[in-house]
Amino acid sequence: METIETVYANALLSLCIENKEVERSLKDMKFAYEEFDKNPELVTLISSAFLEKEEKISVVDKVFSPLFITSSLNFLKLLVDKNVSISVLKILKRYINLANSYLSIASGVVYSVSKLSDEEMRRLKEAFSKKLNRKVELVNYLDPSLIGGIKIIIDNKVYDKSILSQLDGLRTTLKKGGAI
Repeated sequence: METIETVYANALLSLCIENKEVERSLKDMKFAYEEFDKNPELVTLISSAFLEKEEKISVVDKVFSPLFITSSLNFLKLLVDKNVSISVLKILKRYINLANSYLSIASGVVYSVSKLSDEEMRRLKEAFSKKLNRKVELVNYLDPSLIGGIKIIIDNKVYDKSILSQLDGLRTTLKKGGAI
């Protein structure tokens, strides 16, 4: 049985494929996801039982209307209209994953001790795009436990070049009594 997230995400993807708007709607839905994630009170507002649907739809309109294509905006309004806006983050996340898959985009995370520069991120994206033979999108998260270096996770595959990983490898070798 399909989840509500999958049903709505598939419906939007089908519409966007038909209208040749997948790339643009993906951009819109990523932006919406970030806004809802940063502002949980916005999710609470559009899911409130104390507001009329028209008021909640008006909020969606005011926040996203100037930025979104019609199908993206109507999709968010539909979530409010069908009383599933409480699941907006799950639905948007599912859509983003489906659209990335449709567009052959791999998404991943770069963990580092300090924020990587735009140039460093660009070079990592290029290198992994060549390695994986598809477009790669990366976001940078800080992880002081790494001590130094980076750890990259793309499509559940880990590329670990951190000092912590190297120390763990050295520790394992020494425990086994092996030579360095």
